[in-house]
Amino acid sequence: MTFNDAQMWQRPDRGGPDWSGSRAGLFVLWQVVACGLIARPSLGACVSRADPEFRRPIPSVVHDATEVTYADNAYAAADIDRVAGSIQSARAAHKVLDRDGAELSPRQIAPSYFLRARSQSALRDHPSAYQDLNRFVQRNWAETEPDRAQQADVATARLDADREIARNAALERELALTTERLVRRRQELRFTVTIIALGGLLMALLAWMLIANLRYRRELMRLAEQDSLTGLPNRRRTAEKATTALASAAVRLRPVTIALIDLDHFKSINDNYGHMVGDHVLREFAGLSVSVLRASDTLGRWGGEEFLLILPDTDLDCAVATIHRMRSATANMQLPDIARGLQVSFSVGLATRDQAAQSLDEVIAAADAALYEAKNEGRNLVRLDHETYRVAASSVLRALYGGA
Repeated sequence: MTFNDAQMWQRPDRGGPDWSGSRAGLFVLWQVVACGLIARPSLGACVSRADPEFRRPIPSVVHDATEVTYADNAYAAADIDRVAGSIQSARAAHKVLDRDGAELSPRQIAPSYFLRARSQSALRDHPSAYQDLNRFVQRNWAETEPDRAQQADVATARLDADREIARNAALERELALTTERLVRRRQELRFTVTIIALGGLLMALLAWMLIANLRYRRELMRLAEQDSLTGLPNRRRTAEKATTALASAAVRLRPVTIALIDLDHFKSINDNYGHMVGDHVLREFAGLSVSVLRASDTLGRWGGEEFLLILPDTDLDCAVATIHRMRSATANMQLPDIARGLQVSFSVGLATRDQAAQSLDEVIAAADAALYEAKNEGRNLVRLDHETYRVAASSVLRALYGGA
């Protein structure tokens, strides 16, 4: 039912509606307030919402004063009927609220108090209007408390959610920064490990090159100091050791013996059996002779089939004994089948010095003269140089020269 419903504005003589009901009275109260009757609207505004029977158009130009008066009276009658009905309906609504709105739903009670407060204020009943307004505030506060609590909870939840979102965003940024730092550190670590590995590889390469260089230098020194066929010191290295031994003997006043050894008939061995047998004889002689010498003794290849033996701290008697051991070892030399039955012998020239400091060339010359004497006297002999011969013991001379 609307405010413009024709049945609402039927005149009393036509049988108006019953406003005693609570719902109808409350509705009328709402319509009265909505229409603005309490605020005393103009007559034209009220008539515009009146019964269609009274909503007749007013001529714009009225020539008959009687017709104008009739229209004004009709509008006034309609307004009086409507206001009277509204007041009657408002009183019916007051009765409903006086019973604490038992016939209304809980959500309609507070607005009803507010509307009744406005109607009472319009009727100049301000104390009652204040009471109803106070009841409206109390009931509205009580009714909206759960909503406010819910809204507060929702706001709190939203705030917490926003905080969590912000916190998660901050954590994500921190995680991204941490991940970036880890990636950077990992790259730096890989770079460092790569540098260390390359450095280690470079150091290993340098160490290998250094070791290879040392080995190469040792090999060069060995080749420079060692005879490639026999493995004995070559002539240059043998001369250095002989010079050192003579100098040490002169300083310490200790005897040193130099022996120049020559393999007998070596040229005929090469001519008759070939150079391979000759090389084999040289290698075997060197190995067998070194095996019977002391660690301090030195046997070097002097040239061809000649060898130089250096015996530091050795007098003539010990030197002769050493030569006899070498001769015995050479007698057991293993020869190839092609040279089976070949007897290898050697001649020796000895020179012993114990006090007088002489150069190596002088001692070698003396030993070479003794060797020449041994070859001239039949080979496979041991002969002494003149100076050694003068100081030699008679037993040594008988052993050497008595068997000549």
